[in-house]
Amino acid sequence: MSTDGVFMKRLNLKHAVRVREKANFNENDRQLLRGCNFDESEAAKYCSSVDFECMSHAFHGIAIRNLHNGLEFFDDNEFVTPKTVGVSGLVVIVNTLSQQKRSCLLFMDFKDLLAYLTLRKHYPSDGIKIIPKKSDYIVLNEISNWHFLFERIKEYANVYCLLQNTEFSGVLIETIRSIHEGKIIDSSLFYADCKSLTDYLQLQKGRL
Repeated sequence: MSTDGVFMKRLNLKHAVRVREKANFNENDRQLLRGCNFDESEAAKYCSSVDFECMSHAFHGIAIRNLHNGLEFFDDNEFVTPKTVGVSGLVVIVNTLSQQKRSCLLFMDFKDLLAYLTLRKHYPSDGIKIIPKKSDYIVLNEISNWHFLFERIKEYANVYCLLQNTEFSGVLIETIRSIHEGKIIDSSLFYADCKSLTDYLQLQKGRL
């Protein structure tokens, strides 16, 4: 492993300093979103442009706030997979407070949330169309947040799982199903040939 690789493996973003958030995306952010095929206007509803420093290195990318006021962050260099800046926690976006029967959509990371929003807007497959358009969004972010998740989903009539196609996701879905029988819908079948919604979105590039 290279020296840079060892450094990145040891880097703990919980010790980030001089964190600066901006509501408006700059051109670098737009290029990052285009590179992932994410819709910029959808990302702008929930995400911000972020700069911070950690161990004398400067980072810039896109992030979303979690319930513990940490940032879930990604860029197109070191952190293609989102990583927590500060304290980890669930991301919860509430859209359904006025509804009597509420649904939520569950994602592993917020790139998959952005992929879903882009697909829903530009390329709604049959698998997406059957998911209630007005739903809350919950992003797990880290495996260790599962205990917060179990308490949070008690308030929902239906939980649509748009998780990544991994062994952990399968175990998580079956565990939630055993506790909350009848409310879990595994919605990953329409992207079963891909690891995640983010990967599935890349297959639609050119059709969006």
